[in-house]
Amino acid sequence: DREKHGNTAKGKNVGTAILDDFKVLKIRELRKQYYRIKELAVMFGVSESSIKGIVHRHSWKHLP
Repeated sequence: DREKHGNTAKGKNVGTAILDDFKVLKIRELRKQYYRIKELAVMFGVSESSIKGIVHRHSWKHLP
């Protein structure tokens, strides 16, 4: 019901979010420039699975 009514926290509004919209867009841009997942994870201080989710658009879907 929360998602249906638009009450689900997304992106930086999630209380535990380490990244913000700008950083997520930067990650996607750098990945297109052939940076490795592991390099991006270290650069941004998050896990490799977080980077994979961002790159494959499983998370932060609301961003282009």
